[in-house]
Amino acid sequence: MPPPMGKSGGDATAVRLETRTGKTLFLVSLYLPFEHPDPPGQVVEELASVLGGKGGLIIGCDANAHHSQWGSSNTNARD
Repeated sequence: MPPPMGKSGGDATAVRLETRTGKTLFLVSLYLPFEHPDPPGQVVEELASVLGGKGGLIIGCDANAHHSQWGSSNTNARD
């Protein structure tokens, strides 16, 4: 499958899975660099808009959120 909207590679990768029953599921992995203060809502909205209507959609990410609640030694703005 060609990368959806040119988002695969670099900080985003998407794959399409076809089940035996003919259903489609998209799995997307995002990496959100620390230099960007907020998660890129526009990217997530675009993925949901383009892929969500074509099948199931699961988006997972490494948001670079540091917080003492989950064992980090510091806390950043992405708490």
